[in-house]
Amino acid sequence: LFRSGKGRHFLAQRVTTALIPHFHYLRVLCLLGYEIFELPESIGCLKQIRYLDVSHTKIAELPESVSTLHNLQILLLADCCYLETLPADIGKLALLRHLDTKGTTSLLEMPKHVSKVNKPTKPY
Repeated sequence: LFRSGKGRHFLAQRVTTALIPHFHYLRVLCLLGYEIFELPESIGCLKQIRYLDVSHTKIAELPESVSTLHNLQILLLADCCYLETLPADIGKLALLRHLDTKGTTSLLEMPKHVSKVNKPTKPY
């Protein structure tokens, strides 16, 4: 993790890819505003994660392995301007109670089961 003089955060993709598999018991991961373009498939190793914030990043898609994070309760995707799709099986996340896609203007569609099972909400 590096911070430039302008306050912008830089997180090398290889750092995320290398470190995420080692944090099996991580419960909170906040990557808000980091200069990342993708989440590694290894994000699925975080079986205990409850809170994932990738708001204001440049990711274009979430890896399918996000659908295996069965303890995930809060997923924040606000202002991910490049995010076009969500994993098809994201509706299987039974504990997901808050999904924020506010300002995610490129999102083409919400998977059907998300709105029925998880009742996504947006903060006021």
